[in-house]
Amino acid sequence: MNETLQALLILQERDIKLHTARTDLEQIPKDATKIKAALTAKVQALEVAKQAQLEAEKAVKAVELDINTRKETITKLKMRQGETKRNEEYQMLGHEIIRYGDDIDELETKELELMEVVDLKKAEREAAKEGLANEKQFATEQSQVLIARKKNAELKIQEVAGDREEKAKNVDPDALALYERIFKQRGAGAIACVSQTGKCEGCNIKLPPADVHRLMAGNDLVQCSECSRLLYLA
Repeated sequence: MNETLQALLILQERDIKLHTARTDLEQIPKDATKIKAALTAKVQALEVAKQAQLEAEKAVKAVELDINTRKETITKLKMRQGETKRNEEYQMLGHEIIRYGDDIDELETKELELMEVVDLKKAEREAAKEGLANEKQFATEQSQVLIARKKNAELKIQEVAGDREEKAKNVDPDALALYERIFKQRGAGAIACVSQTGKCEGCNIKLPPADVHRLMAGNDLVQCSECSRLLYLA
């Protein structure tokens, strides 16, 4: 293999590590934002559950108030019924008492249904509370993970960048410039292997026989005519 290409392959190995570390470093703030968003969503879910419970309890209290109002009305009607001396009025008041009693029966049934809703909303609130607690714990743990990732990525960049700089000093400037231009265009993978079937493994295009012969000779750098990657034989 061409000595310059061998040196470039070593550089590529360093550059891939740098690319991976820098990509991870860029991803860390995005992951932190996701963690924060998930925590915010759990806070909001708990607040929604609290409000739903309060609304359900308010509905129960409203029905209780209606029941008490009707009970008070029945008490007053019975008092009037006991005071009246007219049979017609007595019967009319009796019908009213029955009607209000029926209302109370219906309201008490509704009250029981609403109390079941309250119990459900309480359970949902407790679940939301537990979900928030779990999310807080997860966020704390993940924040520590992100701190460690950031530290590791920064150390890796510092370590590999220094080594890469030293290795680059021994590479032909023109070849280095060509390699760096391709790496920038292609990302990780400026140099590709040529398979035994004569295909560039970077773009899977079959090379012309002349390029294969040039690679076998090993006298100069050969680029893929399709993707421009530098090539070497498997």
